[in-house]
Amino acid sequence: MLLQKNINEVEPLEQECVLSCNENYQRLGQIRKNCTCTGDQCKLTPEVPSACESVSGIEMEKEMLEKINMGKRGTPGCFPLKLEHGATSCNLDHQKRSLCEHKCDNGFTLVGSSSHKCTCKRNGCTWRPFPFDTVGDSAAPLCKPAESVNFCPGLTHEQIPEGVTASCGENDKYEKGTRCKISCADPGQGFGGKVFDKTRFGSCACPNPSQCDWTMDLTQSCEDINECDKGDVCGEHALCINRNGFD
Repeated sequence: MLLQKNINEVEPLEQECVLSCNENYQRLGQIRKNCTCTGDQCKLTPEVPSACESVSGIEMEKEMLEKINMGKRGTPGCFPLKLEHGATSCNLDHQKRSLCEHKCDNGFTLVGSSSHKCTCKRNGCTWRPFPFDTVGDSAAPLCKPAESVNFCPGLTHEQIPEGVTASCGENDKYEKGTRCKISCADPGQGFGGKVFDKTRFGSCACPNPSQCDWTMDLTQSCEDINECDKGDVCGEHALCINRNGFD
Protein backbone atom coordinates (compact mmCIF):
# COMPACT_ATOMS: atom_id res chain seq x y z
CA MET A 1 0.00 0.00 0.00
CA LEU A 2 1.46 3.36 -1.05
CA LEU A 3 0.94 6.35 1.21
CA GLN A 4 1.35 9.77 -0.35
CA LYS A 5 2.15 12.55 2.09
CA ASN A 6 4.00 15.79 2.46
CA ILE A 7 7.41 15.08 3.95
CA ASN A 8 7.19 18.27 6.01
CA GLU A 9 3.82 17.33 7.45
CA VAL A 10 3.64 17.62 11.25
CA GLU A 11 0.25 16.06 11.89
CA PRO A 12 0.38 12.20 11.95
CA LEU A 13 -1.17 10.44 8.94
CA GLU A 14 -2.91 7.15 9.69
CA GLN A 15 -4.24 4.59 7.23
CA GLU A 16 -5.37 0.99 7.67
CA CYS A 17 -3.39 -1.77 5.99
CA VAL A 18 -4.84 -5.22 5.29
CA LEU A 19 -2.66 -8.30 4.81
CA SER A 20 -3.21 -9.99 1.44
CA CYS A 21 -1.64 -13.34 0.50
CA ASN A 22 -0.97 -15.14 -2.78
CA GLU A 23 -3.10 -18.04 -3.94
CA ASN A 24 -2.91 -21.18 -1.76
CA TYR A 25 -1.53 -19.18 1.15
CA GLN A 26 -3.47 -18.41 4.30
CA ARG A 27 -3.15 -15.37 6.52
CA LEU A 28 -1.92 -15.84 10.09
CA GLY A 29 -2.07 -13.57 13.10
CA GLN A 30 -2.93 -9.87 12.86
CA ILE A 31 -4.37 -9.16 9.41
CA ARG A 32 -5.26 -5.49 9.92
CA LYS A 33 -2.79 -2.88 11.11
CA ASN A 34 -2.60 0.89 11.14
CA CYS A 35 0.22 2.64 9.32
CA THR A 36 0.98 5.81 11.23
CA CYS A 37 3.39 8.39 9.85
CA THR A 38 4.87 11.48 11.44
CA GLY A 39 7.15 13.38 9.11
CA ASP A 40 9.12 10.77 7.18
CA GLN A 41 8.84 8.14 9.93
CA CYS A 42 6.19 5.42 9.52
CA LYS A 43 5.34 2.32 11.54
CA LEU A 44 2.70 -0.41 11.61
CA THR A 45 0.71 -0.93 14.80
CA PRO A 46 0.01 -3.04 16.74
CA GLU A 47 3.46 -4.62 16.62
CA VAL A 48 2.27 -8.24 16.59
CA PRO A 49 3.15 -10.99 14.07
CA SER A 50 1.53 -11.34 10.65
CA ALA A 51 2.42 -13.88 7.98
CA CYS A 52 1.34 -15.77 4.86
CA GLU A 53 1.62 -19.56 5.14
CA SER A 54 1.39 -22.13 2.36
CA VAL A 55 -1.55 -24.51 2.76
CA SER A 56 0.13 -27.28 0.77
CA GLY A 57 0.50 -30.33 2.97
CA ILE A 58 -2.29 -29.17 5.29
CA GLU A 59 -5.43 -31.29 5.32
CA MET A 60 -8.13 -28.86 4.26
CA GLU A 61 -11.63 -29.15 2.85
CA LYS A 62 -12.21 -27.81 -0.66
CA GLU A 63 -14.64 -25.20 0.65
CA MET A 64 -12.03 -23.88 3.09
CA LEU A 65 -9.39 -23.69 0.34
CA GLU A 66 -11.78 -21.75 -1.89
CA LYS A 67 -12.37 -19.24 0.92
CA ILE A 68 -8.65 -18.78 1.41
CA ASN A 69 -8.13 -18.03 -2.28
CA MET A 70 -11.17 -15.76 -2.50
CA GLY A 71 -9.85 -12.26 -3.16
CA LYS A 72 -6.44 -13.37 -1.86
CA ARG A 73 -7.77 -12.92 1.65
CA GLY A 74 -10.15 -15.61 2.82
CA THR A 75 -10.36 -17.14 6.28
CA PRO A 76 -7.30 -16.43 8.43
CA GLY A 77 -5.71 -18.73 10.98
CA CYS A 78 -3.43 -18.71 14.03
CA PHE A 79 0.31 -19.20 14.20
CA PRO A 80 1.14 -22.86 15.01
CA LEU A 81 1.59 -23.62 18.71
CA LYS A 82 4.91 -25.18 19.67
CA LEU A 83 5.41 -27.06 22.93
CA GLU A 84 8.94 -28.03 23.90
CA HIS A 85 9.14 -31.28 25.92
CA GLY A 86 5.54 -32.04 24.95
CA ALA A 87 3.04 -32.33 22.12
CA THR A 88 0.06 -30.34 20.84
CA SER A 89 -2.74 -31.99 18.86
CA CYS A 90 -5.33 -29.89 16.97
CA ASN A 91 -8.54 -30.98 15.25
CA LEU A 92 -8.22 -28.37 12.45
CA ASP A 93 -4.47 -27.89 12.39
CA HIS A 94 -4.15 -24.20 13.39
CA GLN A 95 -7.00 -22.82 11.29
CA LYS A 96 -9.95 -20.76 12.49
CA ARG A 97 -11.94 -22.53 15.28
CA SER A 98 -9.18 -25.11 15.70
CA LEU A 99 -9.11 -26.63 19.19
CA CYS A 100 -5.72 -27.80 20.45
CA GLU A 101 -4.88 -30.02 23.43
CA HIS A 102 -1.47 -29.95 25.13
CA LYS A 103 0.36 -32.78 26.87
CA CYS A 104 3.86 -32.89 28.36
CA ASP A 105 6.43 -35.67 28.17
CA ASN A 106 7.09 -37.87 31.19
CA GLY A 107 8.95 -35.99 33.91
CA PHE A 108 7.49 -32.62 32.87
CA THR A 109 4.49 -30.67 34.19
CA LEU A 110 2.20 -28.46 32.12
CA VAL A 111 2.20 -24.78 33.15
CA GLY A 112 -0.69 -22.87 31.60
CA SER A 113 -4.00 -23.84 30.04
CA SER A 114 -4.30 -27.45 28.82
CA SER A 115 -6.28 -26.42 25.71
CA HIS A 116 -6.49 -23.41 23.38
CA LYS A 117 -8.88 -22.42 20.60
CA CYS A 118 -8.06 -20.30 17.55
CA THR A 119 -10.54 -17.42 17.65
CA CYS A 120 -10.80 -14.81 14.91
CA LYS A 121 -12.14 -11.29 14.77
CA ARG A 122 -12.03 -8.55 12.16
CA ASN A 123 -8.38 -7.75 12.88
CA GLY A 124 -7.11 -11.32 12.83
CA CYS A 125 -6.78 -14.52 14.85
CA THR A 126 -5.25 -15.43 18.17
CA TRP A 127 -5.17 -18.37 20.58
CA ARG A 128 -7.37 -18.21 23.68
CA PRO A 129 -7.54 -20.62 26.64
CA PHE A 130 -10.53 -22.93 26.26
CA PRO A 131 -13.13 -23.00 27.77
CA PHE A 132 -13.14 -19.22 27.38
CA ASP A 133 -13.78 -18.60 31.09
CA THR A 134 -10.47 -20.32 31.88
CA VAL A 135 -7.86 -18.05 33.44
CA GLY A 136 -4.62 -18.39 31.52
CA ASP A 137 -2.20 -16.96 29.02
CA SER A 138 -3.18 -16.75 25.35
CA ALA A 139 0.31 -17.95 24.40
CA ALA A 140 1.29 -21.60 24.29
CA PRO A 141 1.80 -23.24 27.69
CA LEU A 142 5.16 -24.52 28.90
CA CYS A 143 6.37 -27.94 29.96
CA LYS A 144 8.67 -27.53 32.94
CA PRO A 145 10.65 -30.22 34.78
CA ALA A 146 8.38 -31.76 37.42
CA GLU A 147 10.86 -31.05 40.21
CA SER A 148 10.82 -27.31 39.42
CA VAL A 149 7.06 -26.76 39.91
CA ASN A 150 4.36 -27.34 42.53
CA PHE A 151 6.53 -26.48 45.53
CA CYS A 152 7.07 -23.65 48.01
CA PRO A 153 10.58 -22.59 49.02
CA GLY A 154 11.39 -22.54 52.72
CA LEU A 155 10.83 -19.26 54.55
CA THR A 156 13.90 -17.05 54.88
CA HIS A 157 14.97 -15.19 58.02
CA GLU A 158 13.78 -11.97 56.38
CA GLN A 159 10.28 -13.40 55.86
CA ILE A 160 9.83 -14.67 59.43
CA PRO A 161 8.92 -11.91 61.93
CA GLU A 162 11.21 -11.39 64.89
CA GLY A 163 10.37 -13.69 67.81
CA VAL A 164 8.63 -16.23 65.55
CA THR A 165 9.77 -19.78 64.76
CA ALA A 166 8.69 -21.70 61.64
CA SER A 167 8.72 -25.40 60.79
CA CYS A 168 9.27 -24.60 57.10
CA GLY A 169 12.64 -22.87 57.33
CA GLU A 170 14.87 -21.85 54.46
CA ASN A 171 17.19 -24.13 52.46
CA ASP A 172 14.33 -26.60 52.00
CA LYS A 173 11.71 -27.21 49.31
CA TYR A 174 8.17 -28.17 50.31
CA GLU A 175 5.62 -29.89 48.07
CA LYS A 176 2.14 -28.54 47.36
CA GLY A 177 -0.18 -29.14 50.34
CA THR A 178 2.62 -29.30 52.94
CA ARG A 179 1.62 -27.74 56.29
CA CYS A 180 3.82 -25.22 58.08
CA LYS A 181 3.63 -24.26 61.77
CA ILE A 182 4.65 -20.83 63.04
CA SER A 183 4.82 -20.11 66.78
CA CYS A 184 5.88 -17.42 69.20
CA ALA A 185 9.26 -18.40 70.64
CA ASP A 186 8.48 -16.73 73.99
CA PRO A 187 5.61 -18.52 75.83
CA GLY A 188 4.61 -15.17 77.32
CA GLN A 189 3.89 -13.75 73.89
CA GLY A 190 1.14 -14.20 71.31
CA PHE A 191 0.45 -12.92 67.83
CA GLY A 192 -0.77 -9.37 68.32
CA GLY A 193 -0.46 -9.95 72.09
CA LYS A 194 -3.44 -12.34 72.13
CA VAL A 195 -3.25 -15.13 74.71
CA PHE A 196 -5.05 -17.70 72.54
CA ASP A 197 -3.06 -16.93 69.38
CA LYS A 198 0.41 -18.35 70.02
CA THR A 199 0.52 -20.88 67.17
CA ARG A 200 -0.67 -20.69 63.58
CA PHE A 201 -0.71 -23.11 60.66
CA GLY A 202 -0.54 -22.60 56.92
CA SER A 203 0.03 -24.70 53.84
CA CYS A 204 1.76 -24.57 50.48
CA ALA A 205 -0.92 -23.56 47.95
CA CYS A 206 -0.42 -23.48 44.17
CA PRO A 207 -2.97 -21.58 42.01
CA ASN A 208 -0.92 -22.90 39.10
CA PRO A 209 2.14 -25.19 39.00
CA SER A 210 4.68 -22.35 38.78
CA GLN A 211 3.00 -20.03 41.31
CA CYS A 212 3.10 -21.44 44.84
CA ASP A 213 3.11 -19.65 48.18
CA TRP A 214 2.43 -20.18 51.88
CA THR A 215 -1.09 -19.32 53.05
CA MET A 216 -0.33 -18.09 56.61
CA ASP A 217 -0.11 -14.43 57.58
CA LEU A 218 3.51 -13.42 58.16
CA THR A 219 2.86 -9.72 58.70
CA GLN A 220 1.92 -9.90 62.39
CA SER A 221 4.65 -10.27 65.01
CA CYS A 222 4.58 -11.75 68.51
CA GLU A 223 3.86 -9.30 71.32
CA ASP A 224 3.77 -9.59 75.09
CA ILE A 225 0.50 -10.94 76.49
CA ASN A 226 -1.07 -8.67 79.11
CA GLU A 227 -2.03 -11.15 81.83
CA CYS A 228 -3.97 -8.42 83.64
CA ASP A 229 -6.50 -8.43 80.80
CA LYS A 230 -7.63 -11.89 81.89
CA GLY A 231 -9.79 -10.36 84.63
CA ASP A 232 -9.50 -10.57 88.42
CA VAL A 233 -6.48 -12.88 88.46
CA CYS A 234 -4.89 -11.55 91.67
CA GLY A 235 -7.91 -11.06 93.90
CA GLU A 236 -10.46 -8.33 94.39
CA HIS A 237 -8.19 -5.93 96.29
CA ALA A 238 -4.85 -6.83 94.64
CA LEU A 239 -2.94 -4.72 92.14
CA CYS A 240 -2.06 -6.60 88.94
CA ILE A 241 1.19 -5.52 87.27
CA ASN A 242 1.95 -6.94 83.83
CA ARG A 243 5.57 -7.81 83.05
CA ASN A 244 7.18 -8.82 79.80
CA GLY A 245 7.33 -12.54 79.22
CA PHE A 246 5.49 -15.37 80.90
CA ASP A 247 4.82 -14.69 84.64
